[in-house]
Amino acid sequence: MVEKVSLDFLDREPYKEWNEMLESSLSDHRYRHVVRVTRTAIALAHYYGEDEKKSAQAALLHDMAKKNEKRYFNRLLELGYVNEEDWKPSPYFHAYLGGLAVRYLLGVEDMDIIRAIQSHTLGSDHMSRLDKIIFLADLIEPGRDFPTLPALQEAALQGLNEGVLKAMDNTISYLLKSDSSINPQTVVARNALLKEMKEAKKG
Repeated sequence: MVEKVSLDFLDREPYKEWNEMLESSLSDHRYRHVVRVTRTAIALAHYYGEDEKKSAQAALLHDMAKKNEKRYFNRLLELGYVNEEDWKPSPYFHAYLGGLAVRYLLGVEDMDIIRAIQSHTLGSDHMSRLDKIIFLADLIEPGRDFPTLPALQEAALQGLNEGVLKAMDNTISYLLKSDSSINPQTVVARNALLKEMKEAKKG
């Protein structure tokens, strides 16, 4: 399904400019990941009836700030969109910062896209369908390599909420097994998703 997704739109603006910027600023490994996430997000958007244009934009730009945090933070600081105390580097900081960079440096005004980028690592409460697609596409793109990947890819086609929940559970399980801390935002996101799914069953 993912392999059949066309990326011809990358030859058109603004995608062409964004793609060239990403190709030059990201490592080859990261750039290839971004391309696979974009294909996966478009495929999921088509499958679940989400806006494919928004999905393509959010997916293409979701890791814009990855390994470039200081560069983008300093630029946003110069422009007055962040303060010195906002510098809080972590494995998840690129998502928050990337959303700001996409909005204020690239001029993307669609807050659906911004929120999807900012929630793609940890999730959030009240995730939209677009948020879920980008979150899931980032985890299940075919270049990933972990034992439970096939099960997550299968779950993603059984139901969007089910796929996201399974992905969250997979991440939490991995963190527990590796004796790593769990970011509270992921717990909040999971609890909100469970509540949404239970309410949907009642309705």
